Parts: sequence; C-alpha cells; structure tokens
Amino acid sequence: SDEHERIKSLSIVAIIIFPLGVPLLTTGLLLKCRVTLRSGGTNALVEATRFIHHDYERDYYAWEALEIVRKCFFIGMITVILPAGSAGQLFSALIVAVTWLLTILLCQP
Repeated sequence: SDEHERIKSLSIVAIIIFPLGVPLLTTGLLLKCRVTLRSGGTNALVEATRFIHHDYERDYYAWEALEIVRKCFFIGMITVILPAGSAGQLFSALIVAVTWLLTILLCQP
C-alpha cells in the first residue's frame, strides 16, 4: 500500500542517517568544547556534554565518538552489508576488533 511504501522509505532514510548523524553530532559537540576540555575548564556546553567525555582522560575527550563509530561498524557494516556467516564478515570483524584492542592498549583513554 502507499502508506507502507511511505513508512518504508522513511525507515531507509533513518537507517542511513543514524550511523552518520550520531557520530557527526557527537564529534561536532566535542570539537566545540575542545579548548575548554583540554584546559580543564568548564562552561554550560561542557557540563551538558559531560556524559559523553567524563569517563576518559582529558586528552581523549573525543574517544566516545570513536566508540560510536566502532559500534555502528559492527552492527551496520558487518551484519547488514556483508553476507551472514561469510569469511569476509568474520575477517572484517576480527581485524577491527584486534585493531581496536591494540589502540586501547596503546592509548589507554
């Protein structure tokens, strides 16, 4: 029906916007706060975005944006784009997971 097609189109748009929009919005907010965050200061925006950056060391204030990208990759790219159960799916996930583990071990955010 027409209503089903309209809702289907809207859902496709949302599925495309979410994995791009959330990391971009998070990064934009954190970049706007970066000078204040790096200096150890505070203002209204830093306090409003505290839930995003408070778990990380000062130099790694934007780490949560990378976490969101990683999660979107595993959920979206691995499960939707690559065929389920394929060697490519397993290999891609393994490479990203090991790279992420090494990055965390080196950076210790």
